Amino acid sequence: MLRLSALIVPLVAFLTVVVHVQAQEILCPQHKHLEGEVQKCKSLLPDLSGKKDKLAAVSIRYGLRCAREVDPDISIPDIRERRCKTDDPQDFPRKFYQCWNRLLDTDELLTRVGFSGEDLEKFRSAAKCVNNVIEKTLDEQ
Repeated sequence: MLRLSALIVPLVAFLTVVVHVQAQEILCPQHKHLEGEVQKCKSLLPDLSGKKDKLAAVSIRYGLRCAREVDPDISIPDIRERRCKTDDPQDFPRKFYQCWNRLLDTDELLTRVGFSGEDLEKFRSAAKCVNNVIEKTLDEQ
């Protein structure tokens, strides 16, 4: 019983994180006008059949890694707020998206969830496209 409860606590905590992070929208309120450009980026995506759950987990992992790289003490609920903040003293939004792009190029996690060859390149291109669209608006603010 003790062993089971030791497993349940981290699992419940993880699921709470997953639900919270997945519920967040990609675009911040001030970037809603970019929806058309983001949809163009998403059209570059390969077929995601059978990979959506794993891809959601990768996205969560990258988001947490990048958020904590910029601010090691950030809480999970604060990630979206900081990502959407236009006057962040640490330049959190820009560093967050730059980290994402770097991970897309260097991390092996995408290959472990089933991306390879052309599909891997298509996914990387689509994700970088979205990040670059958003990052471009940071220069305009």
